Amino acid sequence: MSNGAPSPKMGKEDRRVFVNLEGTPGLGCSICGGPAYKPGVFVKNIKPGSIAEEIGLKLGDQFLDVNGINLIHADYGEAISALKGSKQLTITVRPQEGEELFKDVTMPKKSIHLDNEPQDPEERRAEREELERLRQIAIDREKKRQKKETEERIHQSALAKLKQRQEELQRLREAEEKKKQEEEQQSKLQKRKSEEDDEEISRQLEQELLNLSLTQQKIDDEKKQEESRKRKESRTQAQRRESERMEKQTQQELDRLSEHDKKRRKELELQQKLEEQKRAQQEKEERMRIHRLQQEAKESEREIQREQQWLSQEAEKDLRKPNLIPSPPKTYMSPSAAQGVRRTPSRIGQDKLSPEKFDPASLFTKPQIAGREIRMIKIKKEKDTDLGVTVEGGIDSVLGGKVIITEVWEGGLAHKHGGLYKGDQIMNCNGRTMLDIKLARAQEILREEMKATGDSVTLVIAVAPPKAYEDEVKKLTHTLATGDIQEEPISEHPTWILKDDIQVTII
Repeated sequence: MSNGAPSPKMGKEDRRVFVNLEGTPGLGCSICGGPAYKPGVFVKNIKPGSIAEEIGLKLGDQFLDVNGINLIHADYGEAISALKGSKQLTITVRPQEGEELFKDVTMPKKSIHLDNEPQDPEERRAEREELERLRQIAIDREKKRQKKETEERIHQSALAKLKQRQEELQRLREAEEKKKQEEEQQSKLQKRKSEEDDEEISRQLEQELLNLSLTQQKIDDEKKQEESRKRKESRTQAQRRESERMEKQTQQELDRLSEHDKKRRKELELQQKLEEQKRAQQEKEERMRIHRLQQEAKESEREIQREQQWLSQEAEKDLRKPNLIPSPPKTYMSPSAAQGVRRTPSRIGQDKLSPEKFDPASLFTKPQIAGREIRMIKIKKEKDTDLGVTVEGGIDSVLGGKVIITEVWEGGLAHKHGGLYKGDQIMNCNGRTMLDIKLARAQEILREEMKATGDSVTLVIAVAPPKAYEDEVKKLTHTLATGDIQEEPISEHPTWILKDDIQVTII
């Protein structure tokens, strides 16, 4: 349906809303027609909680069209018919276009609502009175505006006439002055002519008139040149100012681009630095993983060599004693286990690892600590950082149940701490024993304690320089080969030390 007028063009701030009034009392707002100088349909009041409030209608919003019907020049009846003629409405709204129409208007208690509720005669009469009052207010405003415009036109006309009169008076004064000068010159010429009658005087007068005309022409030329020079200077100054403005604008743009480039360069440098750190961390983790795999491969090779050695020894024994049944294979035991010495418990209380109660004699046997420097080290944990050590040994190795550090990796927690070195024996980790256990179990304990809750890991180590560690490996390898296992003499004065800002105790 259309009233014949084309739909108005939508502006940048105009918006189009779609409303479904099925099962609702109505749109829930009051409308009114605009004055003669501002025709149209405007929102006069909005009922709280209504659909009009939900879709964001405001006081003074103008309805440009409804369902394709142009309401800008439509009368009030057409607007009401368009808004109440369908339950599906497509409304084009221009926000607060008529807000100034309602600034000084006191809204009545009863408004003209766009809903489906029937209105009694009293409400319709109140609506008509309200519309009449709004029209009267619009007419009064229009009269005031026209009166003001008329006064402005009269004032401007008076000013123009006054200016024109002043210019005319100025021209009259200049004409009178010029006429007076010409009369004076004419009287002088006549006086000369009357006094001098001969031709020489006439020629002189003619010459003077000629000189006067030439002088006047020269003066006119000089005036023109001066005006031309001033115009050129004015253009030059304008061009200079424009050039300076353009240079300033260009410099500002260059400064802005330079600042942006600096910021972008810093971001790229930071990103590159982070990528390098990440790459270095990945390379470090890869090296540690490869090293662990190499250590596991070495351990497997050693295990195979020990089995081959045992098989060769058993074969030789069988050859020497052909009538005897071969005995079962020997299992290597640590000196403490072989001699029936009591073993260290698998876990001890954390209170015994405190600096005040730390006593190696109560935690380990005498053969285990005899003549050795015992230290308790507390290493702080860091996110995404390993302990960074490689260990060897275990109960089934040539080291006789000891777990020995064979490598301290640069960048790991042990390297940063500085208290662990190649050849040191790890005897306890967070209260869990590291004596007389397999190498795989020792590695598992270290990993579990690094992942456990808490901000640090406590290690009890027996200090041994790398040379002593290598000599011990050679000695134990020779002992296993010959089958001669002897107990080391026990020192009567063992030594242990607590490091890293705890306390040092020497017995």
